Amino acid sequence: MQSWRGLRRLPPGLWLLLGATLINRAGTMVLPFLALYLTRSRGLNDFQAGLVLGVYGAGALLTAPFAGRLADRYGPRRILELSLFASGTAILLLLVAPGFPTLALAAFLWSVLAEAYRPASVAAVSELVPPEQLRTGISLVRLAVNLGMSFGPALGGFLASISYAALFVVDGGTSLLAGTLFLLAGTRLWRSGSRSAAATPLATTGESPWRNRAFQWFLLGVFPISCVFFQFLGAMPLYLVRDLGLSAATYGLLFTLSTLLVVVFEVPLSLALQKRSHRGSMIVGSLLYGIGFGSLQFVHEVWGAALCVVVLTCGEMTLLSTLSAHATRYAPATRQGAYIGVYSMVVNLAFTVGPWLGTVGLDHFGPAVWSAAFALAVVSAVVLGMAQEHPRREAAPATAASA
Repeated sequence: MQSWRGLRRLPPGLWLLLGATLINRAGTMVLPFLALYLTRSRGLNDFQAGLVLGVYGAGALLTAPFAGRLADRYGPRRILELSLFASGTAILLLLVAPGFPTLALAAFLWSVLAEAYRPASVAAVSELVPPEQLRTGISLVRLAVNLGMSFGPALGGFLASISYAALFVVDGGTSLLAGTLFLLAGTRLWRSGSRSAAATPLATTGESPWRNRAFQWFLLGVFPISCVFFQFLGAMPLYLVRDLGLSAATYGLLFTLSTLLVVVFEVPLSLALQKRSHRGSMIVGSLLYGIGFGSLQFVHEVWGAALCVVVLTCGEMTLLSTLSAHATRYAPATRQGAYIGVYSMVVNLAFTVGPWLGTVGLDHFGPAVWSAAFALAVVSAVVLGMAQEHPRREAAPATAASA
């Protein structure tokens, strides 16, 4: 517990965000079972169900930059509240939408409203904690997400066996409950911890993320490693279950192993890395990803797969919170949300194309796809290693001159 003592200095507003995130993610039940609901309960074929899921992904991709800009303009807490209340209501439209076109439209609306939470939550952390604690704050948000996701989908599987409608009611209800928590406790707790509480979040001056070349170089390094990361949804389960003959239950246990490692070790690791170089963490994290995924081509049994999962999870714990924290370093104080939104858009783009590229590569090239994953991780390590360590400080003259 000694390594967790640094958390006592974190502001109460951050704990409010963590509580709301935990409640919200514990109710994440519909998305993991959406394809089953659409095919078994609503009569859609596999192609139509896939299109609905694709529409959801497109909504997430388009939402991120706009949600970030709105967080800058109106404050992240307001966007978080709006996302929770609106998405908790919009999800119920999927229950009453009469056919495929309206189901796709309802999925898009739900995605736009629900996915606005992600960039706003990172912007909220950057507003609440000092820069040196940003990685720790983001790691705690990831901890809340992983804790919620560790039992939410499991409960969802039980509810789905009883009634698909129950999934929607519980998922929407937890979003509304988290929004109510913000509404009742938000003003007092947020202002008591916010570093910018006295400021009115209406000004959005400063260099645009679309014109910041240093930030664009950083994003160029983010995209390949994000495509590698999302192979846990694409090529990895196919390779382990279909090609190596491991059971689906075994793959589920490997996924649980990764989640448990994140829950137990990521926050202490972030506290230990609090004063370390972002650039070094990004290089090491990318290489660990590459080694973890790249070594899968040499795996023949479950213990080898487990070792690969441990290595790539170490990369995840080192890299992901650092990437989010580093993205805010490029942003002027009044444009944090805009930069996080564009960063989230790039990650969502990798989520959209990465699993597809991995499965296509596995079908055409077999285990050699893991060599490609290693190569992409090395590319990211090189590009991120060339990123500016303190870009706002180093680029101050250019930023000041921009409008």
